[in-house]
Amino acid sequence: MDDQENPHAMEELEKSFYNDGYLLAEKLVKSEDLPGSLQNAVKQFYSVLDSFLEIFLKEADSQGTPAHCKKGCAWCCHQPVFAQTHEFLYMKHWMFKNLGTKQVDKVFKRAGKKHKTTKSFTQEQRLLHKEPCPLLVNNTCSVYKVRPMACRIYLSRNLASCISEFSNPGDKSSYPMLFDLPLRAGRSMNNGFVNRLKEMGIDVEEMVIEQGILAAHGN
Repeated sequence: MDDQENPHAMEELEKSFYNDGYLLAEKLVKSEDLPGSLQNAVKQFYSVLDSFLEIFLKEADSQGTPAHCKKGCAWCCHQPVFAQTHEFLYMKHWMFKNLGTKQVDKVFKRAGKKHKTTKSFTQEQRLLHKEPCPLLVNNTCSVYKVRPMACRIYLSRNLASCISEFSNPGDKSSYPMLFDLPLRAGRSMNNGFVNRLKEMGIDVEEMVIEQGILAAHGN
């Protein structure tokens, strides 16, 4: 499935997703109930994105170029993942509601351990570092339903390329073969959502996942 064949159509699609994200934040986030409304907005954000991804993946499959991502495949879960503060707060709320106390404590401990290792890294060192995500349990995401946007749009067309990138970090000739359209659509929607939050005076920060988990835990 060639998802880069029409630059003009791609540009229009990016604008559409940007507007979707912007309008979601504008419609759902209310200052009088910021925590609750923001959680609802993030939930709707993921729902809209997932609906698009479901359609995209069905079309890719019908054209003989299916995504190679499946449960138990976690090569990409060892690289740095960045998400927004509101995503971490939404994740924290879900974790305390759906996971046992012991499992939540283990997540925070793993996040603390990884953050201790990576906090002094340069950007280049961080990007090359391979270590399991604190949310990963037996090669499965323990918060899959509320995983960050970055994880949802990271869809591989070739498993071998993911394994090669994992095994050869820093090799510029070795990179995961990802679908471009989900990446661009998700990022555009996120940009619209975040920009509207910032216009509303809401502080938004992007953090690597282990740092974000710890920050959310400390509110």
